[in-house]
Amino acid sequence: MFGADHGELAARTSATHQARDRHSQACAIARDIGVPFEEARAREGVGRAHLQDGDSGEAAAHLGRALSIYRHIGAHPAARRVQETLHQHRLPASTLEPGTTPPSEDHPRQPPAAPSANR
Repeated sequence: MFGADHGELAARTSATHQARDRHSQACAIARDIGVPFEEARAREGVGRAHLQDGDSGEAAAHLGRALSIYRHIGAHPAARRVQETLHQHRLPASTLEPGTTPPSEDHPRQPPAAPSANR
């Protein structure tokens, strides 16, 4: 649904860039219309495409987000499938949002600024 099937087909034919694009489109649509299972399924597809390309950081981020959604909605078989993929590839379930990088020691993450009292 939402193009995820097209993404899965592209991934099977080694067209990983196209697979990521299709899954990303499906993810955006699912998120916009509020269908978390399909969002997680699409994120899982993006993560698998990144695995095929050897980008373990992005793969872990997308798979970790998919895992979080699956757990939140009680999709236990899907959550186990993602956990197995993460374990098989020795990846942690990333707590980073996909596309971000962890803070370096030179630039530690700053806490959010306190709200202004001058309102």
